[in-house]
Amino acid sequence: MDSNDLIVEAGDLANSMLGLEAFVNDRFTSSGNITRDDLSALNGLIASIRLLGDTHSKNIIHYLDESE
Repeated sequence: MDSNDLIVEAGDLANSMLGLEAFVNDRFTSSGNITRDDLSALNGLIASIRLLGDTHSKNIIHYLDESE
């Protein structure tokens, strides 16, 4: 893993957050009719973004340890 990979991961994480924001705005703010599928999809998005964030954090720590 090099610094370019970390930059790409950070971009992926930022874009995932934008996607989550768009999903929430589309499904939850404009409609009073929230379905079980909507909540399931939201939980899946949150879990995947959390995993991406955890992986990115570990990769940063590994990169910094290797650069010392």
